[in-house]
Amino acid sequence: MRSSSDPLAYTVRRWPAAPPGIAAWPAVRFLTQTSERRGLTPFIVYCVIAGVAGLIWLTVGQSRGRRATVLVSRPVSTHPPM
Repeated sequence: MRSSSDPLAYTVRRWPAAPPGIAAWPAVRFLTQTSERRGLTPFIVYCVIAGVAGLIWLTVGQSRGRRATVLVSRPVSTHPPM
């Protein structure tokens, strides 16, 4: 294991960030060009539709007497069962 002051160790730790950065470049370019052409209207419409759908989902879940399901990861025990 290399020390944290080693420049090579720093470079190796940066490599996992390269693929997401490369993938983000065309996505940001596309979104920038789209917002310049059409404005933010499509995004606003999407937010309103997603917000209303979320409220309906939460309301229907509450009216049926159950809570909305929230996925939470539970800690995994490393001890074998007794």
